[in-house]
Amino acid sequence: MNSKFSCNLPDPLQSHPWSSTQTIALSYQLLSLLRRLLGAPSTSAMLLMTTNSIDDTSTTSSEQLVRKMTARLRSCLDKSSFKRHPGAKSCLVWLLHQFQHPHLGPLLSEFLPHILTISDDWLPENKILGVTCLRHVVNNCSKTELEWYGRAELLCSVLNPLLHSHEIELLDAVYPTFLDYLRIFDDEGGETCKASASDRVLLHYLKCLEVETKPEVKRCLVKYLGPLLELQNIRIVRWLTRLTRVSETILALPEEEETTRGEMLSCLLFVMKTAPPQRLRSYTRTLLQILFRLLHEISESDHDDKWKMLSGNCLECIRLLKQVAGEEFQCLTKGMADQMYESSKVSTYFKDAVVELQS
Repeated sequence: MNSKFSCNLPDPLQSHPWSSTQTIALSYQLLSLLRRLLGAPSTSAMLLMTTNSIDDTSTTSSEQLVRKMTARLRSCLDKSSFKRHPGAKSCLVWLLHQFQHPHLGPLLSEFLPHILTISDDWLPENKILGVTCLRHVVNNCSKTELEWYGRAELLCSVLNPLLHSHEIELLDAVYPTFLDYLRIFDDEGGETCKASASDRVLLHYLKCLEVETKPEVKRCLVKYLGPLLELQNIRIVRWLTRLTRVSETILALPEEEETTRGEMLSCLLFVMKTAPPQRLRSYTRTLLQILFRLLHEISESDHDDKWKMLSGNCLECIRLLKQVAGEEFQCLTKGMADQMYESSKVSTYFKDAVVELQS
């Protein structure tokens, strides 16, 4: 396929200043004509076809065709020149996304070096584009194909430094990609003492979330805590101290951050259902203080749908802690409730909730 018109093809990842509505429409028409000529139901299927030359003296397999196409782009995609040829970069991205499992694996060597070059650039838009391509690779190659030639370790080493970014758009690209990677390559020994890949990512994540000061970045990070905790399963007990500190920070956010607080509360509920009661017992007092403070605060808010979810999860967390604390629960909650009764005006909802919890 001629790269002069394929660079105008609509890229699903971004728009381009050198494209126009007319050139994109013409590219669609050319592709449609090619598909009709070759009898292919889709562009992806057309690229996977084995085609004959005009004089029928030779045939070209799909792998040969793709290698010819990437060979034409190669000189424009090295580290020193790919920025001067944005059309070549667009061609590569478009071509990559035409192949899915099981067809992408055998062609990965044609794409991966260029994707890594784009990911390693200092411009955030190139990093995001490269990481998005890496996610497509992770989701469309088998584990064995990704393990060949140390590719899995290479992908991990590329993604790790990007976790330190404070760019929200980049974080929204990196964390989903890393989560997909970890679902394939994370160690399966649920109770092993050895640190796994997800342990290392979660440790970095919790450190960042704990010290982050920008509300928009913190809001971005919180939504990935749940999937990271699900990868941990029983190993979640390793992180109870940090999770308690992070929970206190997030649940103390202003009322307008109720979506972020709701996500944190859902994660806390998952932790309480997953961690063994004997390991949670030493955190009971701190967690009850956090949850009672939250319950008291939200009891004075408008009772909309978000409030119902927040208050419902908060009460469920307290009930789970009640089972963990046993007889100590009555003493702890009575003292906390009495302090709130003395310090400020308490709503009827809060009083009723405390009575129901202590019964």
